Amino acid sequence: MSVSLAAKDRKPVGKNSSFDLSAEELRQLYEKFASYCGRYELIDNKVYHHIKMMSFVDWENKTQVREVAYDSEYLTLTHDIEFQGHVVDSTLVWEKTNPTRV
Repeated sequence: MSVSLAAKDRKPVGKNSSFDLSAEELRQLYEKFASYCGRYELIDNKVYHHIKMMSFVDWENKTQVREVAYDSEYLTLTHDIEFQGHVVDSTLVWEKTNPTRV
């Protein structure tokens, strides 16, 4: 399984290579993008992401657990996460699309 998440408002930085970015440009790109891969298990109403590699290295070789709800159109993953000293409800909704064949 492989996942890439990006904010809708990401903007190009106008460089030819990521090696040409300043520390501030890297920070701006990093805070609006995450990617990870590994295997997963679906057990009852929970998905266990066994993360092999991730843009946030601290989660590598660890398991992240999310509550799962799904129907014919949506897959919803939820999890309470600590953010800046507060517990925040994190929700990610995947919408099924109809792929166009070329």
